Amino acid sequence: MDQVRKVAERLCTADELALLPDLPDVCLNRSFHKKGIQQAFLSFAEDGVPYSLWIHGVFPSFDGSEPDFTIPPLDTDKLPCMKGLGDVKNRCIKWPMRHLCVPDWFYPRLARLTVKLMNRDKAAAAATSGSISKTKSTQAADS
Repeated sequence: MDQVRKVAERLCTADELALLPDLPDVCLNRSFHKKGIQQAFLSFAEDGVPYSLWIHGVFPSFDGSEPDFTIPPLDTDKLPCMKGLGDVKNRCIKWPMRHLCVPDWFYPRLARLTVKLMNRDKAAAAATSGSISKTKSTQAADS
């Protein structure tokens, strides 16, 4: 939680922090919401180990398994508020999960990305289908 507190001190105003000084993750979420930033901080425990997760985005799974997605390495040049925090790991989780609430932006953002990916897949399939048709017609002309 010390890492979350440091991030909150870097991203929230003094007034925002004063409202809930013992809940930096809630202060961050209030600040994100106020600024229209579609991100969230979640604090939870897994097998008795406390975690804080900074949700930067969503990625759909079309079959219920973990999506085929690689999380890029942490770039502190793009996120200077993360500099000097020590060990910070990237992680992809299945969400919504258990007792954690879902922010209001989650489902609309997931829907937009899902449509975008499905359209991309359809376009790729159409391009592949066109290549196969051209190959067959070329083979027929050569015969």
